[in-house]
Amino acid sequence: MRRICLGVAMVSCLTADALAAEGTVTMVPETWQPDRYRRLPVASASASTTLEGEQGKYAPANVADGHLKTKWVGSEAPSKDKPQWVRLDLAGDRQTVTGVAVFGERIDNDGVLDAEVQVAGPKPDEFRTAASIAQAGSARWLAMFEAVETSAVRLLVTRSSGPTPHTDIYEIQVLGPGMTPAGYHDYAEARLGEARQHHQSALVHARTIVPEPGQLPRPVGASLDGSTERIESAGKRLAAWESITPLQRDELVGRIEIVAARAKRLAERLDRTAKTWPDRRAALDTDRQAAKQSGTGARVSDHRAGNRIQLINDRVLVGLGAETGLLACQIEGLLPVDAE
Repeated sequence: MRRICLGVAMVSCLTADALAAEGTVTMVPETWQPDRYRRLPVASASASTTLEGEQGKYAPANVADGHLKTKWVGSEAPSKDKPQWVRLDLAGDRQTVTGVAVFGERIDNDGVLDAEVQVAGPKPDEFRTAASIAQAGSARWLAMFEAVETSAVRLLVTRSSGPTPHTDIYEIQVLGPGMTPAGYHDYAEARLGEARQHHQSALVHARTIVPEPGQLPRPVGASLDGSTERIESAGKRLAAWESITPLQRDELVGRIEIVAARAKRLAERLDRTAKTWPDRRAALDTDRQAAKQSGTGARVSDHRAGNRIQLINDRVLVGLGAETGLLACQIEGLLPVDAE
């Protein structure tokens, strides 16, 4: 399946389920820079194993920190039966990826010999190979492949050089189609505009649920306030685009990608709530009346109301949906709060 991925320029790209492992791998010098490509922002990193633990000195996050002096170290010997891997989840929504640059340890010092560059498919934890390398002749190499739309990239190592069982990697750069400086700014501005649109939609849905902002459940109000602050902060930083370094621009675009994705998820969640709110409000009004009728100072009573199990006294009602698993808490004088 082929899609047209939209950015500053039109780029033809594949989805991961249609990708063939036909990428090319070339050796690069230690000073190599992705001048012709855009370095994509990474939201998080994880690994199969890590020497000294994932929060220790050799954490997976080191491969995406922009420094060639910090590294991830896999603690177990890789093999085809039990490969070692490091996974990079991209910031924001799915991104168009065209290549991956790997900066590892020396070949004679726990460097990578055989590995596959993989991209995430549509299903959870599903990865497809985009390019592979065997008997690497250098610690640093660039894998390029046909543009693919994905949310994560994984380096799967099946053999390292020794002398210890470890695998050492300093940096992994995930690359997308190149942009001019002006185009990069326009892209960041467009993504921030999308974040603002999602945030506005979230506010509209929230007003559908309750007319006054002060009546919103605290977690929802906090999410909306946090979204406002993040968007305003990113906007101020974007206004200073010309005065910040290329690395700071990459960090800012990564932050904007995350802000836009969070705003979208919040808008979608409040949209679902707004659509079901009239029926839920009627059910909660019934619960409120039952709570009041239980009598001041009464002990907690329990009973079933349709498909819901309820615990009630005059101040608090806790209801559990037998089919949905949704927990609703009603406290006298406050808007109900739900949790899953």
